[in-house]
Amino acid sequence: MLVAFIVASVAVSCGSNPEIDRQLTKAEKIMEQHPDSAYMLLNGIDKETLSTKKEKARYALLMSMALDKNYIDTTTFDVLKPAIDYYLDNGTPGEKLRTYYYQGRIFQNRGDEDNAINTFAKAINNTVGARDSLCIARTLVAQGGLYANLYDWVTYTNCYLKAAKIYKKYSYNYYEFDCLLNALNGATILKNKMLADSIYNLCTSFTPVDKYQSRNFNGHKLTYIINLGTKQDLSEIIGKQKIDSYDANGLLNLALGYNILGDNIHAKQLLDEVYESGNKIDTLKYQAILVTVLRDLGDYQKAFSTYWDYAHKQDSIYSIQFERKQRFIEEKHDLELQAQEAERQKSQIIWGSIGIVMLLCIIILSYSLYVKRIKIEHANDLVQIRNLRDNLFETGKQQEEMSNRIEKLFGTRFKLLDGLASSYFECRETGQEQKRIYADVKNSLNDFSSDTATQELTDVVNGYKNGLMEHFKADYPKLSASQYRLALYLFCGFSLPSISIFIGTDLRNIYVYKSRLKSIISKSDTPCKEEYLKYFA
Repeated sequence: MLVAFIVASVAVSCGSNPEIDRQLTKAEKIMEQHPDSAYMLLNGIDKETLSTKKEKARYALLMSMALDKNYIDTTTFDVLKPAIDYYLDNGTPGEKLRTYYYQGRIFQNRGDEDNAINTFAKAINNTVGARDSLCIARTLVAQGGLYANLYDWVTYTNCYLKAAKIYKKYSYNYYEFDCLLNALNGATILKNKMLADSIYNLCTSFTPVDKYQSRNFNGHKLTYIINLGTKQDLSEIIGKQKIDSYDANGLLNLALGYNILGDNIHAKQLLDEVYESGNKIDTLKYQAILVTVLRDLGDYQKAFSTYWDYAHKQDSIYSIQFERKQRFIEEKHDLELQAQEAERQKSQIIWGSIGIVMLLCIIILSYSLYVKRIKIEHANDLVQIRNLRDNLFETGKQQEEMSNRIEKLFGTRFKLLDGLASSYFECRETGQEQKRIYADVKNSLNDFSSDTATQELTDVVNGYKNGLMEHFKADYPKLSASQYRLALYLFCGFSLPSISIFIGTDLRNIYVYKSRLKSIISKSDTPCKEEYLKYFA
């Protein structure tokens, strides 16, 4: 009890400050609706009172959120670093999501788009189990803007469509409309008419909140009609809309509209005004429209020069896209490997612990059963030993008798047949007085050469020589019946003249057959090859 009390006291003394925790919780609750108040609350906390790593990480993340929501852009990681150090290894999916997002925002503020894209991608990878849907939407919007800079319109469009669905769920109409306008722009550039029509119909149900959103809508609507509408639709909208209803990029679309309608002088004037205004524009889009206008005006030299710059920039963008995608794929692969390794180590620890517990249980159970059973088994051991001894003696005696019988049979019948065969070979061309002996010997040899006798001979060889013929057939399954028969006679130790009589062919053929079969065995890689070759010497 004393030890438990001491441990509990240490845990409380080393834990978070309840008052600090209350203030951080309050700042988090008002962050979305009143970011300025949240910032003032966090700024009033003495950072020296933050004791644990978790407490410092939470403060760092909330302060980074407050700075971003109050449009205080920072390009250093001084504030967010405690959250990065703690949450990326120990945080929940939601904490990791937020940390990655604000880390990406800092990269974005620094102009480091490569690291920004990769960091936002890591944030999206941690959305499973995360509850901050608005942070997911903001991450998708940030991604979409960066992919627009890379002219990756497919990813750009998908990011904004996903973000629009989240904003719709929370009735954030302004942000939903803004995302739909960007998605409309992407679908139009991709010339996906079905998707663009669907998004355009959704956009027409919104009322622009301010002048910026109104200009943005007019510009994207003009782009939609230029790419997917008719010249009549284009002429009508250009006639209705005033120039001041478009932003800088909208004026580029207007210039393109004049070019399509054949009014290249007006188009060139608009392009010059946009360029001289110094406003931020899509440079590639400006050059692409300018090339067409200059060409239609007959100024081919400037058109070619502009096209040269346009092509060079486009190639550079494609190169950057490839490098970024390659780097992203490599980093994603490394993250997957790290996750797999962490999961593997975790599984090893879990299963190792389970295994140790189960092993201890098995050992204890086995030992108890062994102790319980040992007395009974001890009494039966002597009986079993006696039975085993008697069985071994009886089995040995039977095996010895069988061996003697086989050896006797082999030493009488087979050697006699071998002698008869030799006699037959020597006297088969003698005079009349040997015909009777010749006929008897021949009949005996014919009987011995029958299938029945051959099978009996095979059984004897297998029994006497530990299944030699059976193993030979298994090792060489593609041999012919005559080759198996020749091998059988050789395993029995018959002479080649005798074998020539058994098989019914000339002696020189037997030598040839034996040589061929020996060659087949020699070239094989069976384990018993040397055992077989002893009979072919």
